[in-house]
Amino acid sequence: MLKIFLFRVVLILTLLVSLTFIYYDFKEHNINTKLQTVKFNHESIIRLFNSSMHICHLGEKEIQLKISDLNNKLNKISCSIIENDTAEIIEKLIFYLNSENFKNPYFINSEAFHTGLENDEQKIGSTKIIINENRIIVKSMYYNDKEKIQQFRNSITDKRFANSE
Repeated sequence: MLKIFLFRVVLILTLLVSLTFIYYDFKEHNINTKLQTVKFNHESIIRLFNSSMHICHLGEKEIQLKISDLNNKLNKISCSIIENDTAEIIEKLIFYLNSENFKNPYFINSEAFHTGLENDEQKIGSTKIIINENRIIVKSMYYNDKEKIQQFRNSITDKRFANSE
């Protein structure tokens, strides 16, 4: 009888230890997944803006983006500085990315991208674009593995203005 009881106790303890390891592995995986999603979102807006500006730099008159959620509607963005300043192009690129279901991994019902001022409040997991004339700051907030708030931060320039001077 005592052997069966001890066997059950050992079995229960083994199960609890295993579940604890599974929980921490899942938690670590969840933190890494969210971090990678924030990093991907952050890099996506930078790549999209730079590639769009490169298209303009090559002499094209407009950038064309297909929005799949809107029945593959073709969204055309003029390369002209007069028709679209940096802020207008950023707003259209943000609309495009949010329409393509990029999400904030911490708040799944929130859009991934938005514009704002440097000191505006920013949700963890979001990517804020701060526009100052032709200079753009891309700032993404996330929790590190110690649950401290960290950020990715890059500065890019609208190269169309360099061509117009």
